[in-house]
Amino acid sequence: MKIDKNANSFINKLQINWRGIKVVHRLEPHIIPVTLGLAVLTSFSPFINIVTTALIIDELLGAKSVPRLAFYVSITIGLNLLVFLISKGRIVCKEFLVIACIIRQESRLAIRF
Repeated sequence: MKIDKNANSFINKLQINWRGIKVVHRLEPHIIPVTLGLAVLTSFSPFINIVTTALIIDELLGAKSVPRLAFYVSITIGLNLLVFLISKGRIVCKEFLVIACIIRQESRLAIRF
């Protein structure tokens, strides 16, 4: 049985990545869940405008209820503001986590020596 060299290389790369993820998780356990959560939020953010715009258009073509239109518009603005603030906060948190990791590693090195 002949083993494909590319498949073996791919499995080797997966193993290296998995070891790297384990190291990152051991050093800072909150980085991976926060990163995944922010990625999901960022990927769903365009759908906020799509769905709420559809609701607004349906209301304009249908019942034309002003309070309901105001509610849909406020939901659209509020959710977009929330996603914007979270994405900007992510940058600040990322810088904070990098600094915290550096300080933690320096303190671990200082203890060893």
